[in-house]
Amino acid sequence: MSVYNDANIISPVIGHLVENGVEVYLLDHGSTDGTADEARRWLNRGVIAVEAFPPDGDARCEKAALRYEWTTIL
Repeated sequence: MSVYNDANIISPVIGHLVENGVEVYLLDHGSTDGTADEARRWLNRGVIAVEAFPPDGDARCEKAALRYEWTTIL
């Protein structure tokens, strides 16, 4: 799942997916509100991994944070 600044809803969404047998791999698209931290609370309890997208240190980070890049994510 790809997310951006969804800290207020990410835990209930992950919980619902996990309750329904879905494992979650999360791509955090430069959130600034703690979304990734909230998702990490679910690691080994239904969340397989939480990955920064683009990866930290990637030159695209600053540019990508300005918009949601679906084609790059896919």
